[in-house]
Amino acid sequence: MRQKEVLRPDPGIRHALRTLMAAGVETIESCQGGNGHAYAEATIKFAGNPWEGARVFAIAMEADLPVCDIRRVWNVIDGEMVGPDWEITFDRLD
Repeated sequence: MRQKEVLRPDPGIRHALRTLMAAGVETIESCQGGNGHAYAEATIKFAGNPWEGARVFAIAMEADLPVCDIRRVWNVIDGEMVGPDWEITFDRLD
């Protein structure tokens, strides 16, 4: 597991992050989004097989989290595609 414990997550993403982690989701990084943050919107990046996105969507919906998008992403690092990883984004989280 890449992230075994939550180390000072942004306050705006903490509940969603803990919800996914409690369900056994292998989270990679998270951000509450907004000005001065790594992501424009509240985002949790997570690892998993091609079906993990559907599982995470179900977990988030059961927890009444305001899911906006779920997507597979490949990052480009030093000119190479790295991934894929999953990302779930949320509308406003309180």
